[in-house]
Amino acid sequence: MRSLLFVLLLLPCSGFSKPIRYEISPLFRDGALCLQVRAWFEGDADGETELAIPYQFGGADRLFRCIQNLACTTSGCRLRMDSDTLFAIVEHTPGQELKLYYEIAQDFKGDHIPENNAFRPVLQPAYFHILGNSLFVAPKWSDSYDVTLEWRSFPPNWLLHNSFGSQSVSQHFSFPNLRWLESVFVGGDYRLHRTEVRGYPVWLAIRGNEWGFRDDSLLSMLQRTVTLQRDFWQDFEVPYYTVTLTPLAVRTAKSPGQVFVSTRISYLGTGLTNSFASFATPHKQLGVEDLYHLFHHELMHNWIGCKIRNGCSPNDMQLAWFSEGFTEYFALKNMLRGGFVTPDQYIDRLNERFFKGLYHSPKREASNGAVADSFFLDPEMERLPYLRGCVFAFFLDHAIKTGNGGQRNLHLLMLDMLEYYQRPDRDMRDNFDFFLDLCTEYLQKDAAPLYQKHILNGKLIPAEAFVLPPCLKMEVDAEGTPFFWLDKSMAGWEREMGE
Repeated sequence: MRSLLFVLLLLPCSGFSKPIRYEISPLFRDGALCLQVRAWFEGDADGETELAIPYQFGGADRLFRCIQNLACTTSGCRLRMDSDTLFAIVEHTPGQELKLYYEIAQDFKGDHIPENNAFRPVLQPAYFHILGNSLFVAPKWSDSYDVTLEWRSFPPNWLLHNSFGSQSVSQHFSFPNLRWLESVFVGGDYRLHRTEVRGYPVWLAIRGNEWGFRDDSLLSMLQRTVTLQRDFWQDFEVPYYTVTLTPLAVRTAKSPGQVFVSTRISYLGTGLTNSFASFATPHKQLGVEDLYHLFHHELMHNWIGCKIRNGCSPNDMQLAWFSEGFTEYFALKNMLRGGFVTPDQYIDRLNERFFKGLYHSPKREASNGAVADSFFLDPEMERLPYLRGCVFAFFLDHAIKTGNGGQRNLHLLMLDMLEYYQRPDRDMRDNFDFFLDLCTEYLQKDAAPLYQKHILNGKLIPAEAFVLPPCLKMEVDAEGTPFFWLDKSMAGWEREMGE
């Protein structure tokens, strides 16, 4: 509990903190698992309390289909709702104590988790995996949330763990807004391992036995990655952190009524509050090194997208070029810095994945608005923010270094962003001018036209616009795509690659 109490001191809350208590228990029905949830909180003073109903997280939509038997069981109250429009209001006596009851059920068939259902509630007789966005129906308050979670009647041999730590009975935390819903909850036959970074716990919750690596190897990689990234951000006072890894299966129909598990290896993840949830196809050929990129990317979201808040909902992709693209760039830079990839591998990944991926994409010059609108509908559009943002970050980084004689870089700019945006009353959506002004200061020229042209309008950065250090050489293919190679005969190439 010491770590939980410590985070309460770290989380600045604005306004009055209002308590809400949840009681969560299992319901085994006809061999299937559901979760029963009861919630207690005080209704609003005007006699109407609006509820936040699970709807969408990333590509997982209509999550309200996982909510069953939702009711306000307080005498005299009335629940009015239309799930298709996300409208839900409890009518009650002003300030009345309210009690909600509902059940969470898995809304897809089978015990294998296909990629497209990874972020939906998974409830199996032996375990559960659910994101907070799907687990909780919560009142929409402008005040801070003082949350108590009570776990009741679970099998005694089940592990219970989540983004807020391990507790078998009760948990308590405070949060200034509904961002606490961006969290992960697991229970059942997961294995829990703990390491520390400067005295603060880092947990790995993993299930399944068909991996091509040992748990302790993955835990060691996690510890190295967390240490490296916290050093990069000069931010070690993170009270706790959790990573979950759950087996992922791609189901392919052989014939009517038959299913087999594909041997294609896939993995994916999502960054959450003090945590990230990851999935991978269990396979003996899947090694720890295959998860380097996934872990570095998702851990980087603890700062880019979390502490440096973009202010957008998980389904608003207007700033995905930053939250995903800059995350890609600095994840790759940190992999190089920590020895997870060699300098040659770093350059090869930049060339093949990002520059070739962007400049050869059939949607390469789609506007940012078009990308945001089609992100969850078109796989080619979904890739663009990752590629475009990474290339833009590479461009800015080297332009800043050249313009400042190597004394400043994009890393230092990001530290300035962290200091500014980590305050709870600031985010990039509502305070975007700070980012542009900071880029202008570091570039020593107006950054707004660059942002307008290459991000909002989606125009490719021409090869001749890239400013490079002497150790990086550039070639251009017939389509105008820049490719880079490292000249190790140039003095200082090791320092340049290490920055």
